Amino acid sequence: MLSTPLFSQFFALLLPPLHIATLAQSSFIQIGVLFESLCPDSIDFILGPLSDAEAKFKQHIQLELVPFGKATIHENGEITCQHGKYECQINKFLMTFVPWILWNNGSNKEVQEESREDLKPFICGHLKKANIDQANCA
Repeated sequence: MLSTPLFSQFFALLLPPLHIATLAQSSFIQIGVLFESLCPDSIDFILGPLSDAEAKFKQHIQLELVPFGKATIHENGEITCQHGKYECQINKFLMTFVPWILWNNGSNKEVQEESREDLKPFICGHLKKANIDQANCA
């Protein structure tokens, strides 16, 4: 079972004020993020670029956080997670995570690498293509 301090620390790190926009399909960008529960890169991405982008563009994005991760199932049925036994426990609860960004349900390696650091250019590019107000892009 998860220890209370670990469980609390995990959710304190993972859940900044993120909101899912509920706008008409033509006025928002779908962003899906696949993540691992204890992955330092995942935590940094969610608390950094993703949180910043969500704060600026929440009226234009539909955000979906998808637990996903690297685990090995052994022949005896035991599961080993990339970041240790506590991650396996959290993953059983969340179902785990690797930062992978989907833009309107698609992605490629170039977009993945560039958008891990700053989501603003990609969000603004999608807003421009859709002729949506770009006030936060300046």
